[in-house]
Amino acid sequence: MTEIASPTRTGLHLIPVHDLTTENFAPFGQVINPRRALGQWIMPDHNPGTSPDEAQLTLHQGIPRLWIMHLKDIPLTFENMARHMKVTQCLGSLGGVEWLFAVAAPSTSGVRPGVNDVVGFRIPGDRIVKLHIGTWHSGPHFRQSEAQFINLENMNTRREDFETLDLPMPCSYALD
Repeated sequence: MTEIASPTRTGLHLIPVHDLTTENFAPFGQVINPRRALGQWIMPDHNPGTSPDEAQLTLHQGIPRLWIMHLKDIPLTFENMARHMKVTQCLGSLGGVEWLFAVAAPSTSGVRPGVNDVVGFRIPGDRIVKLHIGTWHSGPHFRQSEAQFINLENMNTRREDFETLDLPMPCSYALD
């Protein structure tokens, strides 16, 4: 795991950035890694219903929505975070674009994270992340002028399952 120090500059809090691994992302969600497939079959003895490597999705509290977000000019700074209490949102870039994602531990109570609770992840362009219910997040953020992302959530997530948190100061990623 690569970790970059988290200094604070006047008016801007820099959050530590980690390389994405299954282990270090586990408190926030799951990493969906590429898996070699043979046509429609992954492996003859693979059972998705019992495999711990399969994403544990919660989509039953609404109608699932799978869509492609086309984002332009997203800055690497942010001043708020969001969480969803009814769905395990999944995000991944299309076209192999590396991206950044800020997260804080899931909370299903009134506990809200502070800026020192926020960490960043460098997400390779061939991975999807699934958030645990209640995980605070900001992003996707990226260095390119535009990018596309696959997004799995519920149809009503933006209207009925979107809680925001204003942070006390702007945050950005502590990058090389």
